[in-house]
Amino acid sequence: MPEKHMQLKCLLDDDEQRDLGKKLASEINRLDDAENEKKSITSYWKSEIDSAKALVLRISTILSNGYENRDVACIIKYHDPKDGEKTVYRKDTGEPISTSEMSNVEHDDAMRLFQDEASELAIGLDADGEKGDPKN
Repeated sequence: MPEKHMQLKCLLDDDEQRDLGKKLASEINRLDDAENEKKSITSYWKSEIDSAKALVLRISTILSNGYENRDVACIIKYHDPKDGEKTVYRKDTGEPISTSEMSNVEHDDAMRLFQDEASELAIGLDADGEKGDPKN
């Protein structure tokens, strides 16, 4: 006799329902893990892309401006160009950057520096104001 297979409704027994329930829970966990990993990877690459975009923007701005601001050592000269004023010079090029009035604190600092320098010079002079021989 010929045989035929057909898809027909079959009621589940308790063991089949329990097994399918476990399989469903396992697949839900696998789905959650996959979605979380996708979010993590997407977040990582978004961060990488944003970082690259920021660097590209910074470099292109520097190139189009023709300069960038850098930390440069400067020297402050008190009473320059005249008494009561100070001038800031670039240490690398000697170029003057700004001139402004000295504050009271800066006047005091300049006085202390002057006194310290005068003391250092006086130590090297003998009673006649001549440079003495440090060995005598």
